[in-house]
Amino acid sequence: MFVMESPEQEISSAILSGNFSRGVQLAEDWAKSLPLKTEPAKELAAAEAFKITRFLVHRQDRVQNIGQGRERAKIFLEMIHEIETRFTARHSIPVILASVYKYCHSQISTGLAREFAGQKAYQLDQSEILQLAISLIEISNFASSLETLSFLKKMNPNSAPVNYLMAYCYSQMGDSKAVRESLRLALFVQPELIQKYAKFLPGGIFSEIYSRLEDYPVELKDRYFALFLEVNGIYLSPWRLKDNEIQRITGEYQKLKKEYEQNARLHEELKPRLMHYLCVLVSATHEIRNLDAMEDFREQLIEFDRSIWETFQQKNLVNPGR
Repeated sequence: MFVMESPEQEISSAILSGNFSRGVQLAEDWAKSLPLKTEPAKELAAAEAFKITRFLVHRQDRVQNIGQGRERAKIFLEMIHEIETRFTARHSIPVILASVYKYCHSQISTGLAREFAGQKAYQLDQSEILQLAISLIEISNFASSLETLSFLKKMNPNSAPVNYLMAYCYSQMGDSKAVRESLRLALFVQPELIQKYAKFLPGGIFSEIYSRLEDYPVELKDRYFALFLEVNGIYLSPWRLKDNEIQRITGEYQKLKKEYEQNARLHEELKPRLMHYLCVLVSATHEIRNLDAMEDFREQLIEFDRSIWETFQQKNLVNPGR
């Protein structure tokens, strides 16, 4: 039996095919088909669908004579920002907006991929390559996004956004071990990036724990999330670092602690970050059997919060991986 598509689905199909004029006509037909003043929610939805498709028709005129490449990608990126400003806070239709974003990201990824093809690595704008990776994720091309992100990672292995987005790609491709490795590094370097890339947080235990932190202040939520993943042994393995890496992280910790000690107003803000550093340092020094250094870091962690230490010890040192 043939099943008719809903007006929203028909309009979405028109958008995804780039036939925006068809989308406008479908939106008009939808509005005309509704009984007068009997279905106000659908009337608003149809009106919004018309405005969205008309917006796309007008913007399409701007890109018709622009070839594939950086400039074309830039226009579609600007369109996304305009759409977010104009429509997402109003009465909108999720399925139609989703198709708009997917269409725009497909154009961005095509434009940037062609622009970069054949160029030398160190001549490329890394922010645009990162945007290419994001747009590939948005159109569910996770393998190509991961390839793009791996290219960026070679230039900056500790890049928090790169490792964070890699974790999401790995989660979509079912590689749980790689998810943990990439996410762990990203959240240690810059836990606050979750606020910028919230929709790319891997699911499962990660999104489950994050959802439990609603009572924490917004500005501290990401730092405590990163800390609790370490404390509760979610990553299933110790930190394995070289001596020079341990020294570098120790230096960063000491600098941050000095700032903490000199300014009482920063205590609440810096405390979860300092404890996160200490968890990493305890794990790394325990792994290489530098027991003197480990004991020093352990004592400092206890000074901040004994319960955090006890949980960390139980989950990571006594029964790691459990």
